[in-house]
Amino acid sequence: MERFVESFRDRITGTLSGFDRMLFRGTLRGLAYPLGMLGWLSAHSVLLKNFGAFANKISTHLKNHAEQLAEAAGRPFEYISSPSLSKEALAESIRQRDGITAGLVCVLSCVEPCQTYEIRSNPNTKHLDLVLATRKCLHLYFYLVDREFGMMHVRLQTWLPMTMQICINGREYLARQLDAAGIGYERRDNCFTRIDNLPAAQRQMDRLTNRKFAKVFNALAKRFNPWLGRPGKLKVNRYYWTVRQGDYATDVMFRHEKSLAEVYPRFVQHAWSCLSTRDVLRFLGRRVRQWVPMRKGLADLPRRVEISRAANKRYLEALAEVQISAKACEVLDPVSRRVTRNGRPHRALRPLSADEAAVFAAMLRGEHAVQGFRNRDIRHALGWDRHRDPEQRAKASARTSRLFALLRSHGLITKVSHTNYYRLTIKGRRVMTTSLKLRQLNLMALAA
Repeated sequence: MERFVESFRDRITGTLSGFDRMLFRGTLRGLAYPLGMLGWLSAHSVLLKNFGAFANKISTHLKNHAEQLAEAAGRPFEYISSPSLSKEALAESIRQRDGITAGLVCVLSCVEPCQTYEIRSNPNTKHLDLVLATRKCLHLYFYLVDREFGMMHVRLQTWLPMTMQICINGREYLARQLDAAGIGYERRDNCFTRIDNLPAAQRQMDRLTNRKFAKVFNALAKRFNPWLGRPGKLKVNRYYWTVRQGDYATDVMFRHEKSLAEVYPRFVQHAWSCLSTRDVLRFLGRRVRQWVPMRKGLADLPRRVEISRAANKRYLEALAEVQISAKACEVLDPVSRRVTRNGRPHRALRPLSADEAAVFAAMLRGEHAVQGFRNRDIRHALGWDRHRDPEQRAKASARTSRLFALLRSHGLITKVSHTNYYRLTIKGRRVMTTSLKLRQLNLMALAA
């Protein structure tokens, strides 16, 4: 990211990294799987044949409680007939209409699909079975303006297992923190176009990473789910919170619209011509066909930020190769001449030849942006190691070593100390991307 900022320092004011939309799921773990639910029903002396009536009683109480909360706060309780209607837009219009700056804005209810339970007759055992199923049930949306997080909402599934979701907006959180600190800014929708103190804003966003969300969410859950912590009623423990969705963004702030308009088409062209879907996986730090799921618990939120920030950094590093005013000849002419390194002459490069372009493309692959590349990585990418004969493979390895020596002599790659890995230099990325762009240039567009 530092190279990107340095390359366009005359056009941008800085960057801001942090969460955008964050969606957390609350699960009552003892009720989330059939065996646990069966044990819970047994503890409440509920037979499977009475499951429907029992669940309906719970659901009705949740709805009545929501209506009472809305009435006590003097806020509307509205039923949404279509799940496709934007509930966020409706809640925001109500907030602006009534000038709500703190507390409950409204409660919306809507019938939507959910993961729940149903009772089925088992023809083999002649007994009733409790099974997980996808059905539709009433959901309650509590929209509120929180002192810390600003506009947010809590979504409660009224049918068992009473799953809950909490959605906050990182940019909304930042706006409230900037207001409290007296830092000026300009905001358009969910994007900041100007912040007077970017380092302070970044520190505020970083604090969100280590926020103790569980304590805040448990308090909200107890407020909106009346079955929690009620001795003598349902035996319901606390929710277990996981991250269902965490959008982590790195915003690059340009000085004005013209500064971005002049370079944006080049960013698009560079990404289209030099990067591929494989590179996107590499930016994410993943190897093709090797997916490792990330844990969703709140304890892993800092690790999620670390990985997301690194992915954004790799992407911006790739875009840092975009040139604004340099001519192709200024980039390619220096490597098109013979050089001498450590007293040994090396041939000139042929940056527009097919063979050289294949080498450049192999070294620019996104998988090498994380750790670099080795001899075997490049010869495998070029198909030089397809021979099974040990002698031929040794010759391919030696050929790759000579190639590395040639590129090092021109300053395009450098060896990582105490390893067998090599990395592209800034000059190397510039030369290789320019070469590949020129090879893919449309002559009709050039003539025009």
